[in-house]
Amino acid sequence: MDVTQLKTQRKSLRTSFTDCVNKIDAELTKEIPDVKQLSILKSQIGDKFLRLETLQIEITDLIFKGDDAENVYKEDFHSPEIYRDQYHELKTKIENIMDKPTGLPETRVREKRTFKLRKIELKRFNGDAKEYLPNSKAARVT
Repeated sequence: MDVTQLKTQRKSLRTSFTDCVNKIDAELTKEIPDVKQLSILKSQIGDKFLRLETLQIEITDLIFKGDDAENVYKEDFHSPEIYRDQYHELKTKIENIMDKPTGLPETRVREKRTFKLRKIELKRFNGDAKEYLPNSKAARVT
């Protein structure tokens, strides 16, 4: 196959990959993401990434067979790395959400609790030790 044909295929796969990334981002921005939907999107983006990887390997092989391979490879090297980084970042985010035990958002866990408790009233000392300290020696003496 020709390099331009493979690059055209790669372009359409990248578009599909980007659409899936946008769907995942939309799901992750929800207050409570749907774990089932994230699981489906994770498998979809994994499939797209694998196809992109194999296509990139084919393109790289054809580039190295051609003339001026080093310059063409340098130009073509950066963009696949961006897609690889995006894939691994989203995969990790999804796995972290799926591993949460309750599925509650972190903001609810960190909410400050308030309790209604009785006020404690301390006795004021009026000068009589018997009233202030009922179990003391002063109370027993009299």
